[in-house]
Amino acid sequence: MSIRPASARVLPATLLAVLVLAGCAAVGPGADPDSPGPGLVGPAQPGPEPLVPSGEATFIGEVDLDPKPAASLDGKGNLSLVTYGSSSCPPVVAGVEATSAGTIAIALDASAEGPCTADIAPTTHTVPLPAGVTERPTTVEIKYVNEPWEYTIPVS
Repeated sequence: MSIRPASARVLPATLLAVLVLAGCAAVGPGADPDSPGPGLVGPAQPGPEPLVPSGEATFIGEVDLDPKPAASLDGKGNLSLVTYGSSSCPPVVAGVEATSAGTIAIALDASAEGPCTADIAPTTHTVPLPAGVTERPTTVEIKYVNEPWEYTIPVS
């Protein structure tokens, strides 16, 4: 069994410490001591000025935060209805009926109980035209169940 001198055991630990400390050193003479070095993230730098100063609301053009439903006939006896609401809880068609030869009543209801995302996303519903709807243009009357929202849409 051979016994290594103490310097042989300390040398690897000393080299490791020197390499670690050298990696933390600034690069080159006169380097900025506050700089983290090449490729590293440093202190926060000021970014570009915000488009809208904090605390102020500015709109460029019109922003519709309450988009209205839209409807169209496909020529094959179907009505497509686009509604807007939460993408995780879109409204569902609860009922469709002809109230006259030129009017369709559609009831929409909530699709789920529980938490819903607070976003506005489109949902397309395709339903067959009720028997007896023969006039064009047709009027679609939309009523949300348990909500105060009602819309009337002319459809060609």
